[in-house]
Amino acid sequence: MTGKYGLNNINRKFNKKTQELCSYKIKFNFKTDGGILEYLNEKEIKLK
Repeated sequence: MTGKYGLNNINRKFNKKTQELCSYKIKFNFKTDGGILEYLNEKEIKLK
């Protein structure tokens, strides 16, 4: 059966009740002043 965050049997197997999001790449592209994070503007971080 499908639950709110995926398949219930798989969620129970790993004892998960909430979402766990992940990504292999993130790129920062601020449209306004990034403030303290401005040094990250236009930077891309990738997992190998």
